Amino acid sequence: MTTCFKCGGTEIVVGQIKTSRDSSWLRDTYFLPADLRLMTAIFGKGVRLCRDSYACVGCGTVWSETETGELREFIREHSKA
Repeated sequence: MTTCFKCGGTEIVVGQIKTSRDSSWLRDTYFLPADLRLMTAIFGKGVRLCRDSYACVGCGTVWSETETGELREFIREHSKA
């Protein structure tokens, strides 16, 4: 990523979004979409995020990426709709 999708800034730094449950650097971080069935929201891990994340120095927006197939499958299996 060379440009922030929010503000268009180009001063981007690479880092990691870490889980707050464990201080281990090896623990995976997950994205849990909103509007899921109750039991998924309580017990589901979500979709694993890629190790690298990005932050815009200009506006403070932080983002990461995940595998699109894994995200679609998780939403299909666990959404309320």
